[in-house]
Amino acid sequence: MFAAIHLQHYFSELAEKSWAVIPIDQHLALSLQKSASQRSGSFRQAGISESTSPVQEIRNDKILWLDTSNSETEHEKKTLESLLILQQELRNYFRIALNEFECHFSIYDPGQFYARHKDTVKNNNKRIFSFVIYLNPEWTEADGGQIVGYDGDRILFRVQPQAGQLLIFKSEVEHEVLPATRRRFALTGWIRQ
Repeated sequence: MFAAIHLQHYFSELAEKSWAVIPIDQHLALSLQKSASQRSGSFRQAGISESTSPVQEIRNDKILWLDTSNSETEHEKKTLESLLILQQELRNYFRIALNEFECHFSIYDPGQFYARHKDTVKNNNKRIFSFVIYLNPEWTEADGGQIVGYDGDRILFRVQPQAGQLLIFKSEVEHEVLPATRRRFALTGWIRQ
C-alpha cells in the first residue's frame, strides 16, 4: 500500500500538525471499493458507544468490520497486512505502545453524515491514531462527504474523500463527516494501545 521508508515524512507532519495525508496505491483503493460495494448487503447500521442522543442524530452510515477472519479478497488481506506495518512503524517512530488496530468499511449514502465527535471516549481511550482510507474515484468538491477536523473553533483540516489517499490523525482530534451527494465509501479504523 505504501513504502515504510517514506512514512517518516508523514509521521513528522502527524507529530507537528496532528494529521497527515499519505498517498496510497489508487488501484488498491479502487479494488477495496469494489469489494465493499459487492458486500454492501452485509453492512449494518453504525452505532455509538457513549451518548444520550439517538444514534440517528449523531451518525447514520452503515459499516462492516474487517479483520483476518472475514477478509475475502487478496486486496483486503494486503490492506490488513499494510495496516499492521503502519502500526509497527508508528510505534517505532513515536516510541509508544501500539498493540493493535481495528477497522471497518463504511458506506454513507447521499445525505448521510457523522456529527462532530472524538474517537477517544471515557470508556475507550486506547485509540491513539485514527485513519480513513478513501475509496471513491473521481470525487469532486460538489460531491461533499469531506471529513473536517477541528482544534476548538479553528478548522484543522478538510479532506476530500478521493481514492488513493489515507488520512491519519490523532484520535483526540474532534472531527465530522459532512453529508455527501452520492454514495461514499471508506475503510476507517484506529490504531490502539
